[in-house]
Amino acid sequence: MDKPRHKLFRLVGTFSDEELAGAEKHLSALNREAACLKLFKKMKKLPTETLAGPDAKGILFRSVFPGQAYNDARLRKLMAHLTQHLEDYLIQSELEKDEAFRQHLLIRSLQRRSDYKLFKEAVGQRLKTLEGQPLRSTAYFQERHQLLKDLYYHPETAKRSMGEDVFGQYLLAGERHILLASLLDAGEQLVREKTTVSRARFPMLDAALSIAARQEDGQPAAQALFSQVLTLLRSPGEDADLPGLKAGLQNVFPELGETEQRMALKLLIHYALPFSNNGSQAHSRFMFDLYQLGIHSGLLQQGDNAIETNLFVNISTVGILVGELDWVARFMEQYGPLLPAEDRESAYHICWANWHYHVGLSGGGRSSLDEAIKHLLRVPTRSEDKFDLRARSLLLRVHFDAFQMDVREESLDDVLAQAKNFEQYLRRHATYPTPKKESYLRFIGHCRQLARLVNQPGTTSAEYRLFLEALLSDSHCALRRWLEEKAGALLHAPTEKPLTFNTQ
Repeated sequence: MDKPRHKLFRLVGTFSDEELAGAEKHLSALNREAACLKLFKKMKKLPTETLAGPDAKGILFRSVFPGQAYNDARLRKLMAHLTQHLEDYLIQSELEKDEAFRQHLLIRSLQRRSDYKLFKEAVGQRLKTLEGQPLRSTAYFQERHQLLKDLYYHPETAKRSMGEDVFGQYLLAGERHILLASLLDAGEQLVREKTTVSRARFPMLDAALSIAARQEDGQPAAQALFSQVLTLLRSPGEDADLPGLKAGLQNVFPELGETEQRMALKLLIHYALPFSNNGSQAHSRFMFDLYQLGIHSGLLQQGDNAIETNLFVNISTVGILVGELDWVARFMEQYGPLLPAEDRESAYHICWANWHYHVGLSGGGRSSLDEAIKHLLRVPTRSEDKFDLRARSLLLRVHFDAFQMDVREESLDDVLAQAKNFEQYLRRHATYPTPKKESYLRFIGHCRQLARLVNQPGTTSAEYRLFLEALLSDSHCALRRWLEEKAGALLHAPTEKPLTFNTQ
């Protein structure tokens, strides 16, 4: 469904029922704004498709100014006034919810007035409130830094008698704010360097890591956590005490703001990902526990925003990987409808296909693999690149396992046909980077070879061993771990399957 084009219509479309009622009361209290109130009441009653239609403004004008000739300039002026009033209402609503910002505005006002004692008391009260809260985040240090700065540099503050202590606290809070904020930025930069082509350098980030590394005692818990995680990220392949990392995160988590909580989870998951990709079940479980912590802490969604698609797919994938199939099913049922509309269908079918695939491998048998194939065939053919590779590579794997599980229902021809389709898609796709395209082409080649070995009567352990040796020497093969697991199982339990008809 098309969204309304005008800012006012879109703004009202974001209001909850409670906010619509509150906005109407706000408008009713304004003098000489009867036309704005009338326009708002009419807009509330109109469906979205009407507001998106070509006659929306005409309908509204006739409702507010019945019997008068349509005047676009007059209506646009009225709409602008109403937009301003509604934005003021949203600002006022936020002020009522955010006591810290209310106190900040009060202190700013008192700072310019003649009663220094009132100003000093307000600053002291806010500092006392800050200290009584558990947060020791960047926002905490930033606000403390600003409050102490305002107090120290006030013209009436006696610098000689009280200024020295205030000045030292002010500098310390500012230093800790800058250092912690820089560590978070350094973490984001390290992730970008590993996941994008970005190679930009920021000297402040290197300086922050260097300073944090030299501070052992007395540093805030949040700073110590991010220093430890960033050190791990800068040393790829270095194993860590996972229970200790998890316990350290849980201890400091209540002190972190939402931004720091998200970043801590992101960096730790990014650290564990290569180990998980190499088959470490302990690191996969560690990632799953972190995802659960994020969900339980309300970090998966912000307000009415949609769930981020890649995050949804990653959570379901890791949950399936560690065998939490019931949990993943409940997760997908609860959060699947909250995905962005443009991604919902593709993500839904890919995740459920993966779920049915692993159910099939865990004892569900051929019927579960058939369900996985049905879901994958329902992924839109013109899906985005981020879904295409997932769907096509999973479809090939499902067909391979179906063939290995039951050669009477699935033939080598079926596997090779899927491999050919996937290969043709990759070769004509112009937007994938060459290294990524080549890695999947290598996967297809190895998958073909392994399927032929499975199909061949009397395949020996030596032949599977040679396949594994060639595979392990191919460091640029996508999904290599999956191929290793399949070939390794066949090496230790080679089977003699009847030769199936093959024309390719």
